[in-house]
Amino acid sequence: MSRLANSSWKTEGVGTPGSARMNKRDRQNQRKAFRELVNAMEGKSSSSKDSKIKLKHGDVLHLDSHSLRVTAGGFKSLLATGFQVHMQTNDLLHQVFNFQPRQEKIHLSQLEKKMLFSPNSTAKKKQTKVRNKDRMVKGTALDFYQEDL
Repeated sequence: MSRLANSSWKTEGVGTPGSARMNKRDRQNQRKAFRELVNAMEGKSSSSKDSKIKLKHGDVLHLDSHSLRVTAGGFKSLLATGFQVHMQTNDLLHQVFNFQPRQEKIHLSQLEKKMLFSPNSTAKKKQTKVRNKDRMVKGTALDFYQEDL
């Protein structure tokens, strides 16, 4: 633990502004990066872009620790495009990430697809009416603000 404290003490000094040749935005970005690094080393929560991974069927894999992010990154680089499939079917990955996938997507028959997605279906007609109404409301709102010439 003393090595961690010593290294975090050193990184805190590096994260402070000291270079006059960097512009203000670059200095802010550098300080922010070092603060996140120190927080991650001390075990505090750190924000990361990879904390959520979207999967098939609306599933989301939440990565709440740094070790899970590193593990997921390793599996993603190893499996590449197969990562999505393995996360849905592989029991080992379910155990590693404590993940339970949803059931398979419900498959529609050709007739159901035709009734649901056809331009003549009741759902599409209702959607068209709503869109036309919104367009009309937006048009009248724009006309209200225009001056008569």
